[in-house]
Amino acid sequence: MSFYTAMENAMAHMIFYMNRNQKTDVSALAGYLNCLPESLKIDGDIQEQKNFIIFTVSPAYSQDRQNHSGFDGMISCDAYIYHLLKGGEEKSACGLKITRMDIGFRKNGDEGRIESVFWYTVQDMEPWSYRGKITEPETAGIGDGFGAETTSGSLSSEDYLVIKKQVNRPWDQLAISSDEELRRMFCVPGGIEQPDLGSLIGLTSSPAMEITGRNQIQVWYPVELFGIHGNMEGHPSVCRCFYYVNSLFSKDEGKWQMTGQKGWPVLRLPDTPYPQGQRYDKISVDMFPWTLGNEELPGIFEEDSYKIENIINAWVYGCRRGRLCEFYENYMKNDGFVPEMLIRSRGAQTPKLHGEDEILHKLSGMDARYHPGMYTFHTATTPLIEISVDGRTAVGTWFDHSATNLSGSAFEDSKIPYMVFVARYRHHFRKIDGKWFLTDFFWEPLISLKDWSFDRKHSGGLAARKNAVLYPEAFSSDIYSCK
Repeated sequence: MSFYTAMENAMAHMIFYMNRNQKTDVSALAGYLNCLPESLKIDGDIQEQKNFIIFTVSPAYSQDRQNHSGFDGMISCDAYIYHLLKGGEEKSACGLKITRMDIGFRKNGDEGRIESVFWYTVQDMEPWSYRGKITEPETAGIGDGFGAETTSGSLSSEDYLVIKKQVNRPWDQLAISSDEELRRMFCVPGGIEQPDLGSLIGLTSSPAMEITGRNQIQVWYPVELFGIHGNMEGHPSVCRCFYYVNSLFSKDEGKWQMTGQKGWPVLRLPDTPYPQGQRYDKISVDMFPWTLGNEELPGIFEEDSYKIENIINAWVYGCRRGRLCEFYENYMKNDGFVPEMLIRSRGAQTPKLHGEDEILHKLSGMDARYHPGMYTFHTATTPLIEISVDGRTAVGTWFDHSATNLSGSAFEDSKIPYMVFVARYRHHFRKIDGKWFLTDFFWEPLISLKDWSFDRKHSGGLAARKNAVLYPEAFSSDIYSCK
């Protein structure tokens, strides 16, 4: 197994156990740990969380030769913690804690053992209020027996990546909740009434996988559903729900096939108004398929898939730190092609950019809007990467759950609005002299949500500090050494 894959699977297990056990500690991770408790540096406000769901976005990866950390490898990613605030039936609310997680790993045969967890709060968003009675996160029955007898050691990277693509592929398109297969998937015993979500988009995190028998693999992964329906005083609204999905796979004639799947409801967030036809909304205007297609390309190149993941995460960190021109220099500049970029923020009339001058003009304008300490959050999820048989070209899609800072000042103490939307990336890549480059950049908004609000005075984490700081580099070992 590739060490990249071993790290991703170990992280997915860690998040799975924390969500299932409703504990932000490592008491259930004995099979994946290679450290003492004092090696786990977790902010106190994170450890105190109750009634929550943790949703991680696509990680960035490094190995020892890259990060100089002393670990064999590291993962760095953002983790969103949605948590219930109970103050009486009519005062219940849902909070959001945006956190950053750096995990150090040690090789143990084919496995990746967690040796260090550095997990801290970036900022808190203002809570959303519920209307009426709500229920606490329901985790009973999720993952019973998962991890009890087997480990991920016998999984190959090819098996993991093939199944990961099969898991994400159904979500790589606009779904309809009346779809018979989807309806069966979310028909959970126990009399829990599920909302009619209408048209929906599903965002996924890294899946946790284990061998459960000869040619059999079990998968657990979280999915965040954004559904549009019309139950808020007769007007359209966005319903947001978290599920854990359990998928079973068997290998038949050399190919992995899904043999069973079921979704378990965990947490429903408060409905929010749907600003139909406004700003970054696209579903109500024009929704054409963006899937990569149903035919899977036969090329499986384990390390290349993770290197491409790192490119999309370099873009994300460039947005965080106002270094998008630097991203261009590292990943889009090469004499072997003319780069293209389309950031469709103005709808169908947005012009496509060709060549270095046009692209750098766009990116320098985006960099100029960055303020240290006032972060913009672009988060890549649900990766689907197809690499050509010869390993020279690739195309990938991701969903982007974004919260864009609308403040004009780095030092405002009033409530600051964040424009929130779900978008998608669809990028083309080319391998030149052993290095992957992004040749055609495409970003498009899909659903616009009601603004989030950030109040520096009542937030914890980096954003609450008086001295403005840049967002930490990937794999930062000390948040107080940020430059």
